[in-house]
Amino acid sequence: MGCAARVRGLVHADARGATLQETGGRTWRVSSAGEGRIVAGLDDCEVEVEGRHLGRRLQVHDWTVTSAPGGGQPFVGRLELFGSNWLIDDKSTGRKVIVDLSGHPGLATHAGKVVLVVGYVIGAQTVRPVRWQVVAD
Repeated sequence: MGCAARVRGLVHADARGATLQETGGRTWRVSSAGEGRIVAGLDDCEVEVEGRHLGRRLQVHDWTVTSAPGGGQPFVGRLELFGSNWLIDDKSTGRKVIVDLSGHPGLATHAGKVVLVVGYVIGAQTVRPVRWQVVAD
């Protein structure tokens, strides 16, 4: 079963899976099951994770991205088309965010996937991406 854990650290992903390294140096292996598969896709992001651990393996139940590479504002969620707007149901804020794809039209090819968009707010709940990455299917 494992013990309850709340861990904050930096995600590192490689061919063997993902790890979460706390600022104090302690490293956890992130389970790829459930929400862990999304956390594993957040390479180089600082996250806060709630879950259970058994030894050094961490099973993720909930998570939040606290910062993204390059210091921009991170928005994470499933990309979907609603009318003429591309939306992400942002995990951190719990709100739908409109993503302005004018500078990154290639992002539209990943509809239905969980994506990380790093960008800046240009209007009411509207984000203009500076960079993005697919996190999970």
